[in-house]
Amino acid sequence: MADTNASDAPSSIIHARSPMPFVVFAGANAAANHLLELVRVTTSLPSLQTSGEQARYALPVPVWSTEKGSGVTKWMIGSGAPPGPAEDDDDLSAAKPDILLCPPGASSSAASARQDIHPLHAALYFHPRSGGLIFENRSGNVIVYERGDKNGQDLTLTKRTTVQTLLWKQKNYLQFGEHRFLISFVAESPDEDYIGQQFNEIIGRLYGSLPPSTLFNFAPKTHAYLNWHIAVHKPFPSLLLTAGIDARTGQPLVVKRVPKREPLARQQIVTRLQAIYRTDIGPQEGIMKALDVWCKLGRLSHNLHHEQGGPCHCGYIEYSMPIAEHSFQDMPWHEVTADDRIRYFRQTLLGLAKLHEMGITHGHISPTSLLLLTEDGREISPFDENSVKELKAVLSVCMRPTKLRTQSLCMAPELSDGFLLQFLDEMTCNETGAQGTGGNETVGSAAHRNASVALEDFNDQGMESLHASPNNTAASVPEALSNDAAELVSWVFNDAGGTLGDVFDGDGWQPADDTQALDGTEADVWALAMSWLSTLIALPAEATITKDMHSRLLDDLDAKTNSSSSTNERIMALIIRDMLCWDPRARPRAAVALQHAAWSVIMMRLANEEDRKRKRGGISRQGSQGELRGDKRAKVVSLDE
Repeated sequence: MADTNASDAPSSIIHARSPMPFVVFAGANAAANHLLELVRVTTSLPSLQTSGEQARYALPVPVWSTEKGSGVTKWMIGSGAPPGPAEDDDDLSAAKPDILLCPPGASSSAASARQDIHPLHAALYFHPRSGGLIFENRSGNVIVYERGDKNGQDLTLTKRTTVQTLLWKQKNYLQFGEHRFLISFVAESPDEDYIGQQFNEIIGRLYGSLPPSTLFNFAPKTHAYLNWHIAVHKPFPSLLLTAGIDARTGQPLVVKRVPKREPLARQQIVTRLQAIYRTDIGPQEGIMKALDVWCKLGRLSHNLHHEQGGPCHCGYIEYSMPIAEHSFQDMPWHEVTADDRIRYFRQTLLGLAKLHEMGITHGHISPTSLLLLTEDGREISPFDENSVKELKAVLSVCMRPTKLRTQSLCMAPELSDGFLLQFLDEMTCNETGAQGTGGNETVGSAAHRNASVALEDFNDQGMESLHASPNNTAASVPEALSNDAAELVSWVFNDAGGTLGDVFDGDGWQPADDTQALDGTEADVWALAMSWLSTLIALPAEATITKDMHSRLLDDLDAKTNSSSSTNERIMALIIRDMLCWDPRARPRAAVALQHAAWSVIMMRLANEEDRKRKRGGISRQGSQGELRGDKRAKVVSLDE
C-alpha cells in the first residue's frame, strides 16, 4: 500500500545538506553499471558520483531545517522522459526522476533499458514515523527484493500484490528485469550519533519519553533480521519490549514475547487475546490492539491456533502493538482541552467496560498503562507544522498478569494489606461517635455538595452519544480466579473470616460477609478513576491509600473543579468521585458509569460544538485537539509492564 503522507514532488529532497553520504544507489551487475555510467557521461547530475570506476548515486543524511516546507520527500527512480515530441496529456513526458537510470536519447542501450525500467519506475523515501527507508514500486513491472521476505525468501513487488517494503538490511539488492541494483547504508559507526540526532529532530515530536535513536537503528546493521514481518531493532529500557518496524508498511511497532508453558498461563493469554486481537476491537473501543500474533511456526489466531489449523504448542508467543505517543504519566495535560479530556475519559471507560463484558479484570491499571496514540487512519507528517494530532486513549492489557502487585494509590483499598487495621480503627471511631460519613456514601450525594453540579441548571438539549451507546455495553462477567486481583481479595477475606464477621452492623461494610459480590472489577474502576485523578491534581507520594487521604484527595478535587470554568471538567469530576467510592460494593461498574446522567449533558455539549465548527468551516472531528507539539525531542511509551 502506498504511503500517502510523503509528497510526490521529485525535487528538493533535502534543503540542508549533510556532510556525509548515508544511502548509496549503485549497480550490482554489468547491465546496471553500464546504464549508470552512460547516465554519468551524458548528464551532470550532482548526486551521481564516481567511486573508483563505478558510478553511483549518493544520498545524504536527512538534516532538520527550520525553513518552511523543508524536510524529506521522495526520491523518484526511473528512466526519465522517453525521447520524441511531448504530448499535452502525457504525464511521462515531464518525468524527471531524481535517480535517473537511463541516458537521454534514443540509443540502443536506452531503448533496451526502458523495456525494464519505466520513466517513473519506483520511489524511495524515509517513513515519516519510523524513519525507515521505504522502497515503493510505481510501475506495472515486477521488482524483486532479493531475500527481503521472512525466512530469507525473495519478495516480489507488484501493483497487484505487495507494492512497497522496508529496506531493512544493510545491503539491499533489487532486480529491475535484467538490471540488478544495490541500495546500501554506508554510514560508519562514529557517525551513528549524528545520524540519530538528525532523525530525533525530524520525527521526534510524534513521540513521548525516549529519543527514537535509542530504539531504532536508522542505519541497519549487518546482523539485521526479520521476526515474522517485523524488522527487529533495539530493546526498551525495561527489556520487556523490543522496538521494531513493520516491513510491509514502515510503521513503528513494539514486540512483546510471552511464555505460555503452564496451562494456566495459556488460558490467561487466550482470554486476553480475545480482547486485543480481533478486527472489531481497536483504539475506537479504548483497548490497545494487537496487530499480529505469531510463534516460531507462523501466525496465530486469537485462540492460539495456527492459521493452517491445530493449536500452538510452542513455549512462547509474540505479538506486536502500535507505539503510543504518550502515557497518562508523561502526557502534557495542561495542553489538553476540556473537550478532548472528556473524550479520552469516555474512551477509557468504554475499554474497561468491554474488558469486563468479556470476563476480564485488568488488574494493573495505572497512569503508565493508559496510553494515547494516533487515531487509526489519521497518520500525520512530522514535517507539517500546522498538522493537528488526533489521539485516542486506550488501555494497555497485560497479556499475563503477575502475581505480585506494586503498592500504589491505584490499588483499591480493599486490596491493601492494611485495610483490616483501617476497619478496626473505623470501629473504634464508631464507638466514640467520631466516624465520618464519607466512606459509605455514593459519591455525588449530598455529602459531596461542594462538588455537585445540578444537571438541570444546563439549558442544552440532550443528544445521542457521539461514541458507542452505553446501552450496548453488557454487564461484566467475572473472570476466573486466575487473575491476581481476585486471588488477593479471596486470600484476605478467607484470613479475615471468623474474626470480623460480627464487628460491623447496620450500614457498615462487612468484608467477612458477601465476599462473592467482589470480583476484581471494582478494583479496576478505582484504579481507572485514580489514574484520571492524577491528571487533575497532584497525588501524594504515599503508596497506600487511607480514609483520611481519600477525604483529602476528594477535597482537592472539589477545589480544582469548583475553580474551573469548564462545565465538562466539573461534570467529569462527578463521575470520577462515584468511581472512587470507598465501599467497593457501592462503586459503579464501568458500564454503569457510562450510563451516568451527566453524559447526556457532556455529549450534547460536544455535539453542539462540533456542529458550530462545521458551520464555520472548521475541523469536524476532534477539532479542539491540541497540537501537543512540545519540543522536537522524541518520546516513545512503554506499552505494558
